Amino acid sequence: MQQPKEPFSKESLCLPSHTHYASGLGGVIRSCNGEARRHNDRVFKELERQYQLEERRRSPYERLLFDISSDVKRIERDLCSVGPHNEARERFEAIRHSLAELEFKEQERKNRYHQAFWSNYQPTLERSDFTIHEEIHDRLGDNWIYQYDNTFASVFFDLLNESATLPHLPAFSSFCRGCSVNLQSNNAKLVFKPPFLRRRVSDNCELCTLFHRYFESPSGKSVKYATLIWRRSLLERPSALPNYAVSESPRGVLEPRLGGPTPILELDGNGRHILRICVNLASEVGRYRPAPIQRGFPVLPEVGSLIYFTLLREYIQACDMHHQCLHGPNGRPEPDGLLPTRVLDIGDKDSPNLRLYFSNPGERQRYITLSYCWGNLDEKTKERFCTYACNINSRCEGIEFNSLPKTFQDTITITRELGVRFLWVDSICIIQQHRECSNECGSNTDWNKESGEMEKYYSSSYCTIAATSASDPTIGFLNSRPAGRCIRLPNIPYIPVYFCEPGDDFYGDVEKALLNQRGWVLQERALSRRIIHFTTRQMYWECGRGVRCETMSRAENPSAFLSDHQFPKSSLGNSDRDKISLFESVFEKFSKSGLTVNTDRPIAISGVEKRLAKAFDTDGRYGVFQCYLHRSLLWHRSGSRNLKQIQYPKSREVPSWSWMAYDGEIRYMNIPFNEVEWSSAIHYRPASTPRNVLGCLYRPGNTPGIELEVQAEQFSLLANGLSLLAGPPSTKEKRKGCLIFDEHNRRSVRMLRCVVLGRQLPKENSGHKRYIMVIEPVSEADNTYRRIGVGIIKERHISPIPGIKVHLL
Repeated sequence: MQQPKEPFSKESLCLPSHTHYASGLGGVIRSCNGEARRHNDRVFKELERQYQLEERRRSPYERLLFDISSDVKRIERDLCSVGPHNEARERFEAIRHSLAELEFKEQERKNRYHQAFWSNYQPTLERSDFTIHEEIHDRLGDNWIYQYDNTFASVFFDLLNESATLPHLPAFSSFCRGCSVNLQSNNAKLVFKPPFLRRRVSDNCELCTLFHRYFESPSGKSVKYATLIWRRSLLERPSALPNYAVSESPRGVLEPRLGGPTPILELDGNGRHILRICVNLASEVGRYRPAPIQRGFPVLPEVGSLIYFTLLREYIQACDMHHQCLHGPNGRPEPDGLLPTRVLDIGDKDSPNLRLYFSNPGERQRYITLSYCWGNLDEKTKERFCTYACNINSRCEGIEFNSLPKTFQDTITITRELGVRFLWVDSICIIQQHRECSNECGSNTDWNKESGEMEKYYSSSYCTIAATSASDPTIGFLNSRPAGRCIRLPNIPYIPVYFCEPGDDFYGDVEKALLNQRGWVLQERALSRRIIHFTTRQMYWECGRGVRCETMSRAENPSAFLSDHQFPKSSLGNSDRDKISLFESVFEKFSKSGLTVNTDRPIAISGVEKRLAKAFDTDGRYGVFQCYLHRSLLWHRSGSRNLKQIQYPKSREVPSWSWMAYDGEIRYMNIPFNEVEWSSAIHYRPASTPRNVLGCLYRPGNTPGIELEVQAEQFSLLANGLSLLAGPPSTKEKRKGCLIFDEHNRRSVRMLRCVVLGRQLPKENSGHKRYIMVIEPVSEADNTYRRIGVGIIKERHISPIPGIKVHLL
């Protein structure tokens, strides 16, 4: 898909710099003398000379801008020649009003254009053409919007005592001539390209150096350009801003409601926030009225410093006091949850003894959970910190702090700073399987029991600590981070304004981090009420009210279902369309995630599945919901890579019609709503005989499996002309009819049968589509079949011979 082209016309041209011409026009009307006219003539002659010199390099958009400037010049002269000054002023006001309307309409058109562009964007574009996130069009989206929030910054600064030292900031910065001139103008557009930055960096321009550092970084290597649109007038004249809606903060300070992003600085490149703009935390900006700039840290505080931990505690306290993230079903706060079977008792600062603690039945205490990546550790390294049947008694007596890996040590440090006594870490609090020990140590019984309780453990914890920056437990996350640079902007009266790095990028720092590519973590994040993400660049606080950045700004993504503190309440919607889109998006995202042990696939998502089934008021197992049975079965592999069947233990095998039976990425068929009649010949019920061993997934309490009884149809001879695919079908193949196989492609359909799950409602002809599941026999004597794929076919591709009743394994 090519980039949509904007229509070029005077009516659609955005006029960010025409304030200059409007003010010049007003000056001519007020003076109406020859000196003013001669001055404006000199200005326009200089503009015309520059235009002639650079005309070949200008885009059609820029040439049209100059044409508009010439029109404004002509209008100025006409107004100077008309009658009394009052009449001229009236006409000037009318023209200025027209220009304002034009600018407003242009901004609306720009918004519509960008919205249409993103909604139609296909990730097949080359990164060199449009450097944006390929995953930006997930069904529930990852489009984080960042807003300034000076209320929180003001309250936090008041909490700091004199012993807290703010990071050192530069008193002034150096700029090249181009950056200096543009930053001192009211409105400017600066385009930074890698080839031209090297020369400017040699001129000691600190702004060019910031962009040069970004282009040299791994995330900026493929970026061709970055654009900075600077609107200085909003800083110097806050009254020029729109009327912001305000609401009374619980702490007695006017708080701006979330709106659009900061209008002073706009950056584009690859969709990331390359830089940020802010004033020092000690500034009074934004304390008493909304201001269009963030008050925060130009340079982030040192990890582990007094300010660092004070900010962390303020995150939690603000959420405890003003949010409802800890409220239970009865609407009352429930900060203390039912303790898991075992927790790590970390003591406190005065008595920092560690031991494994067995909780009493029904005991409620405040505890914290840890989400981390196991990594590729060898068995000897794991033995240093894992709990086994052979060492559990000694761990109940005491655990040496230095014997734990650094990630666990850092977690204990954070937990103590938050004033919480209990901590849950799976490798310490669940008895692990010890293969190189006795038979008793080699049992997996405790893990099987405790893994089914993950939903309760994470959803009842006070908050979850996510070791996002640590690739394994030995690395830790309270490590020194690269020092971000900041530069002070020139000649802004009374306000020290800074361009700073790093920028806020929750999507890049958290969503795309290694930790969030792991299968278990999706469930841990969805079920946790609140999470603290410790990333390489900064710390993020995530709760039901959005995300707070360490830079003091905040972010929201209305479609981010993982930020829901009562998952899936906020993303559920009222229609079946919303519910179907939700579970399809969740399972598609999970299928992309990796698991160290692939047989954990059903258990690693079981807590989320239970929540969804409860919200849908239906039965749900193996990623299939009874109320949406047909759509749940119409999944296929996402790309050309084959799915690989997982070899489950005989005690908990998964049915072939579930995507959990395979290792690999899946997608659901894009089936229109209200245009398909679903079959009533599909029967979903608990397995009644021991024959269906494949329908007995292990669950706590030995919950029985389910089986499908279906009507199996034969393919007709015309089905030999179907496209037999090894990957997702094209539009043409969907129209003609195709079959998509799960594991490997087939050359013939002669020995196969199909189960018609739905048919397209009749229209003008009888050749409407059939949505089918492709099956093959396992035992014809027992009428048992297994699924091997799905398809979209026509009525003529199905044999008129009556089908037979079969069981799907």
